[in-house]
Amino acid sequence: MAMDDSGTMRVLIGSAGRRVYLIRWFEDAFARLGITGEVHVTDADPRAAAYSAADHAHVVPPYSSSKYRSAMVTLVERIRPSLFFSVNDYELEILATSGLSEELESLGVPVLSLAGSLHSCVHDKLRMHDALIEIGVSTPATVLLSDRAGVAALADKHDEIVIKDRFGSGSSGLQRVDSSRWELAAAWLTSGSTPADHFVVQPTIKGTEFGIDIVAPIVSGAHDTAVLARKKIRMRAGETDQAKSADAGPFNDIARRIASWTQHRGSIDVDVLLDEDGVGHVIDINPRFGGGYPFSHLAGADLPSLYVAQLISAEFRPEDFLTCSPGIVSSKYEAVLRVAPAELEEI
Repeated sequence: MAMDDSGTMRVLIGSAGRRVYLIRWFEDAFARLGITGEVHVTDADPRAAAYSAADHAHVVPPYSSSKYRSAMVTLVERIRPSLFFSVNDYELEILATSGLSEELESLGVPVLSLAGSLHSCVHDKLRMHDALIEIGVSTPATVLLSDRAGVAALADKHDEIVIKDRFGSGSSGLQRVDSSRWELAAAWLTSGSTPADHFVVQPTIKGTEFGIDIVAPIVSGAHDTAVLARKKIRMRAGETDQAKSADAGPFNDIARRIASWTQHRGSIDVDVLLDEDGVGHVIDINPRFGGGYPFSHLAGADLPSLYVAQLISAEFRPEDFLTCSPGIVSSKYEAVLRVAPAELEEI
């Protein structure tokens, strides 16, 4: 379903939220490849920035609603997109674990989503740790906060530990704690309704944090799996705020092992700590366009064009879309747009 009878390609972005840049870059991809295309977005909030920025926007029920599934099926049947992906971790969880991704695929729409069991694994930081160790990828030692003996053992070996949400998105719940005070931190974190086994504990590893995109083909065999890398300079609200494009070489083995495990299509975002000995430790995996991709795009990469080129079966050189100039520093900034007062569409 690359194009409809009129020769128009449609890309659907779920829970687009604030990611106006993705709309613009897919529009640029259509122009770069000389085709007619439309970018459609969904959101439960019609006041979201991307909803107002898009030429084609659709209000859908929240992904936690019982009406969400039927609304998405109805929308996909109506607009017949050539590609659907979400940029929201919790919507991705619904897509992957409820069977909705497979249902949409059965309508002829490629959906960029992990298999349900794999998504559940990367969403759970304890299970992710165990899986990464099994495939030979280094990752910080991880125990549940409820495992007091395990936490005490980590605290004895390290001056500082990190406590974070086991099922969190981004850096949710992250606390850096002096090891001598971990029991006080544990008591404070569990003083409410959240049980201790919903937090994980890891040692703090000294090093430099990088974000990488592991880019696999959407169409089987279209290109070799590639890596885009950037050094994180500054974080804001759990997302990379300033970064410098970097040589991806040190991360190729990590990327190869993870891609072989996940068998994903498109791009997944991985956070890696490169320690003082040059060893990379994976600390998070987000199976979507990550908040760090814009820094690679501004350094020369073009994943929207790579996706579209595959969907229309165009001949292309992967290096035209997957090459970044190292050393390019970019920063995010605030922008505001007026919400369109047009009638709100609801499925």
